[in-house]
Amino acid sequence: ISITVVATQMTAEYDSFDDQYDKDATYTAEIDQLKTKLAAAQSGETVEYALTHDAYIDSMIKVPNGVTLVLNGNGHQAIVNTAYPFYVNNANIQMNDLTITGKATYAIFTKGAIWDYNGNNATVNASFNNVTVDLDKADNYPVVFNGIGEITMTDCTITGAGLSAEGDYRNGTHIFAGAEINLTVNGGTIGGVLMNANYADNSTLTLN
Repeated sequence: ISITVVATQMTAEYDSFDDQYDKDATYTAEIDQLKTKLAAAQSGETVEYALTHDAYIDSMIKVPNGVTLVLNGNGHQAIVNTAYPFYVNNANIQMNDLTITGKATYAIFTKGAIWDYNGNNATVNASFNNVTVDLDKADNYPVVFNGIGEITMTDCTITGAGLSAEGDYRNGTHIFAGAEINLTVNGGTIGGVLMNANYADNSTLTLN
């Protein structure tokens, strides 16, 4: 008789030695808790959430209109395997000490690690501190910002080249056509910034 038990260890569970045998497991439960908190949040509220383990994201995390998400990665990874891991529309996000890896159909602009996109130029204010985006493969730019807002990236690393329909590889950060984004970059390696010619005239880029 062969019996296989698949489970993750609760923080109160011990094996023969201690409660740490499963400390490196990848969790989806934390992401489910985060989604529940966001779904219940009202406009004007701030949701603060801190990861205690690496997290597996297999469906979109949406920050509702008017809500601010403060996500502290505490040095952990968000391992993505979905089209839109993060969706921020007419909302705000602060992300700290997190590495985003894995597979996404597109990069952050349309189907990737962090999507700040809307058709009505809604306000999106965001700050990213010590955030690394390193996708296995992207089909566009790994990070794309759209809408109207203030964006700050401090000590961030953006990589994971995408291959466009034209056959060229695209690394870095893209401020989308028609956006009104004031992007400030403080250190880090973000692979360059594309500001759509003749379409992002209302956007600014400051490098420190």
